[in-house]
Amino acid sequence: MKTFVLTEDQSMLRELAQNLAEAEIKPRSEHVDQGCVVPAEGMSVLAEAGLLSCVLPEDQGGAGLDCWSQCCVIEETAKQCASTAWAVSENAVVAECVCRYGSETSKSQVLPSLVEGVFAAVADGAGLTCEKAGDGYVLSGRLRHVLLAEAAKWLVVSAQEGEERLWFLLENGQDGLKVEKQAELLGLKGCPAGTLCLENCRAASDALLGGGVEKTLRTLRALYGAAIAAGISQGALAEAIPYANQRIQFGKPVSHFENNQQLLSDLLAKAEAARALTWNAAAVKDSGEDGEVVAEMAKVFAADVAPYLTRKCVQVMGGYGYSREYPVERKMRDAKMIELLGGTAEDLKAEVAKALVMQ
Repeated sequence: MKTFVLTEDQSMLRELAQNLAEAEIKPRSEHVDQGCVVPAEGMSVLAEAGLLSCVLPEDQGGAGLDCWSQCCVIEETAKQCASTAWAVSENAVVAECVCRYGSETSKSQVLPSLVEGVFAAVADGAGLTCEKAGDGYVLSGRLRHVLLAEAAKWLVVSAQEGEERLWFLLENGQDGLKVEKQAELLGLKGCPAGTLCLENCRAASDALLGGGVEKTLRTLRALYGAAIAAGISQGALAEAIPYANQRIQFGKPVSHFENNQQLLSDLLAKAEAARALTWNAAAVKDSGEDGEVVAEMAKVFAADVAPYLTRKCVQVMGGYGYSREYPVERKMRDAKMIELLGGTAEDLKAEVAKALVMQ
């Protein structure tokens, strides 16, 4: 079903992302999930195709593509494996923050490795403090629930200095920084969570990211989170609809029953709406306008749709939907994680309200 008119270049990029996700990422998705294995092979495949951090300019090693292109890659990846899609999105977020706000030293050291498929992560939240020490800073504290904390080579972390919040680029394993494993997650099991433990961890002055990074992080994580949620929804429907067309009950496919037709048509509409909001938010960002609010609205809607839609797809498939024989149960678990990550619905709604209502 065609619901969007894309340019020739957009169609080609989307087809490339779809083919790679179907051929290379889908076959590895169950292994990533059941084994709690970071999706290194999937990242390598996308890197070889030039689809990682593809918004970076060509002189920084990227493909010089637009934000819609990066969203499309993340969405198509999420149809098959949300863990891989999350790793791709974190890679892209860190790359853009370093490109826009990092020192020349950081850019030359970090950006080429991200384009090549190195893992990265954002560690955002209360728990870390910093203080000026000579020509740099010293960071201390603990920060829990950082996805890919152990696998990430590069970490963008926030730390509090008095009333001010600062952002730093750190390298995993540097002196004073270690990672403690946490309990296994319910979803996104290919992105294991860990606790960052910093004790007198020194960050040089050129590791400090410039102003504006927090707004960029909020916008990108909301936008890419929406793309992941939209992809999960489409991936679940791609399993449930063929099943409903093939499963025979009382002498006819279950898709012929009116209640299932009503349900599936509603789910299709919701999935298409989630994608439309996400693509619109990407287009706003590509236009150069402030895309934070539209990205947050897209994330609120898409991340609300995905858990509902995946639960209903499990329902359509009955016992098979709840079985690991089909990937819908995994998509249901992953959808709940995306609802919580990159800004919860409550936080994002509050930000939207501030911008649109409380003026």
